[in-house]
Amino acid sequence: MLHQAFPTTGALRQHLDLSRVRLAEMIGDESDAVYAYIMSSVVLDGDNLLQTGTGPNFQGGYITLCTCKHRMRTTLPVEEWPGTWVAGFTSVECGGRHWLFYLGKVKEAYESQSELWHSDALSAKTRRAKSAKNSRLGDLYEPKGELDSVGRYDPEQYHLPISRHSHHKNACDNNWRFDIDYSRKKLNVKAKRQPSLLLLDPEFSFLWRKPLLYVDGRWRQTIYGTLDEFFQDLVEACAGR
Repeated sequence: MLHQAFPTTGALRQHLDLSRVRLAEMIGDESDAVYAYIMSSVVLDGDNLLQTGTGPNFQGGYITLCTCKHRMRTTLPVEEWPGTWVAGFTSVECGGRHWLFYLGKVKEAYESQSELWHSDALSAKTRRAKSAKNSRLGDLYEPKGELDSVGRYDPEQYHLPISRHSHHKNACDNNWRFDIDYSRKKLNVKAKRQPSLLLLDPEFSFLWRKPLLYVDGRWRQTIYGTLDEFFQDLVEACAGR
């Protein structure tokens, strides 16, 4: 099964599979808002959760959200995303519960793939690890050069994703273009802006390989006013299973 590899070094490796208490201790301040949603790309394989999609992408030592939850990422302009949190839960098809797969604090946000690619935020090694040109689950699209304000949303100004990429499974699959220019997608309600590309802070980014924390009951995409409210909804499996 094609899936993203979990980190073996760095902060993300240290932040794997934390308990509810340990997670709260490491975060400390619980006053920031949390944008929590359900992920369809995470599957339960035996006792392990596997990310079979592109977003979030946790390769290269950073979690990025650039190809998933487009509508949610249009909610705020880029300058308002830093400091907020994003959380992804599995669908109930993963063992009958919405398991927490990742949680992270937004460090920086960008208006386009070009701006993130050309920024100093990610090293060349990290960009290669996340590149859709190199990886079938990559979430960064490499621009062909420096792009102006119009060209940055033109898919023709970017290199094609690798063959059988998750958003370009064949020559007729153009879903990858929406990752660059969301306005091309036919929407029932026109988005206010292009989706912000989110880069999470590794020091406040957490992943779960194991089903450990979950939200109970009939839960759906939620914006929590504070992390404290978010933690109140979290249940630890060993205590409630």
